Amino acid sequence: MPPTVRFRRGLVPLSADPITAGHLDLLKRSASECAELIVAVMDNDLKRGSYAFSLMERSDMAARAIREVGITNARVQIDAGLLTDLYLREDCDAVFRGVRDEVDRQYEERQMRVNGSILPGIEERVVYLNADPKLDLVSSSVVKAMVMRHVDVSALGDSFLMERSFTAASASEVAKQFGEKFAAKLGELSPGKWEGPVESGYGAHLVFVSERTEGRVPELAEVREDVRREWANAQRLELNEKFYQELSKRYSVTIENPLLAKVQP
Repeated sequence: MPPTVRFRRGLVPLSADPITAGHLDLLKRSASECAELIVAVMDNDLKRGSYAFSLMERSDMAARAIREVGITNARVQIDAGLLTDLYLREDCDAVFRGVRDEVDRQYEERQMRVNGSILPGIEERVVYLNADPKLDLVSSSVVKAMVMRHVDVSALGDSFLMERSFTAASASEVAKQFGEKFAAKLGELSPGKWEGPVESGYGAHLVFVSERTEGRVPELAEVREDVRREWANAQRLELNEKFYQELSKRYSVTIENPLLAKVQP
């Protein structure tokens, strides 16, 4: 490892719903401390049902944001399991958590004590990074609420949370990303010119349709990479579950405070 790097492999768990300027500041500072940084986009059971974006969409947004800010030693990983499992499986030696204030710090410490009941000692491997004072009011919840109300959030995160161009996107994919009305309107536009505004849940869009083709069942060669990626993700989730089941056989966990039993990483 370079002499200025403190850790071999760090881990930053995020919901990233959506990813914000505060997240990117945390990731840049964490990456500077590690030879390699794993950005784990995860589900929080306490937030389940309230996410604006799917796990895959959040992962894609995080990967794009990391590329755009030039973090070269980080990789994004989707994980639906426990933080402790991921930490062990990836052989990490540090967990980075961003805190905006003392309330944040106390909450994160409680979370890590729960994780410590599963994997003793992990709480001692946590590095708490104080938020930049300019960003200490920024949270995913705030940015998400502003975006849904069409407020400019360019200073807080990415003002548009999806990719800016789509190649060979199906009508169902467009509808999933932008809504049925947007997809239907898109079908009425003429290829080869800018048209708009076209309304979606994100606001008004100026749209350029380069070409349109009739729907068909694609050849395997055309979707091979997508199939391979979906298969690999399914295999990874299955291995995660098997790993957790094997790991759980080695521990007996007793949580004395019943309220903490509901807290997940």
